[in-house]
Amino acid sequence: MAEYETIKEKTFDYGNNFIEVSRKKVTGEQGETEFINFSKGFYNDDQEKTYKSGFGFAADNEDAVKFMKETLDEI
Repeated sequence: MAEYETIKEKTFDYGNNFIEVSRKKVTGEQGETEFINFSKGFYNDDQEKTYKSGFGFAADNEDAVKFMKETLDEI
């Protein structure tokens, strides 16, 4: 079974919702991989994060990292 570890995380709150950007490490039978993850969600009645959706990509995928940085600067 894979194990996930959050290395670093930043959260932007807006109202009862949030956007989270994190760097995570997954360790499993295939070895160890770091990835960058974008998630969105809301805070439940106990003020705990409830995740609705997200996407991620390998942190060493330089083309994906470059694309995200450039696109965010452009729009």
